[in-house]
Amino acid sequence: MEIFSYTQARAKLAELMDKAASGQQVIIHRQKAKPVIMISLEDYEQLDETAYLLSSKANARALEESLKEYEAGKMIKFNSIEEMIEAAKKR
Repeated sequence: MEIFSYTQARAKLAELMDKAASGQQVIIHRQKAKPVIMISLEDYEQLDETAYLLSSKANARALEESLKEYEAGKMIKFNSIEEMIEAAKKR
């Protein structure tokens, strides 16, 4: 993460956009306004998707349980979507 003043950001806009596009976070401080952050579109879309998935308490709980199962090594591997659907029906 790098921090720049508004003046620095204006002078180096293309460079900062390249940094953001490569995955770095760029913070731009402004004198009389709140700072802003520049991130890649890909990073933004991932954050937006995560926020959407976690916006529902039920989804958040299900994701948390899935992560716990993954970390505990309780993953089930399927050879096809149909196999996965059949297993889900039996739960």
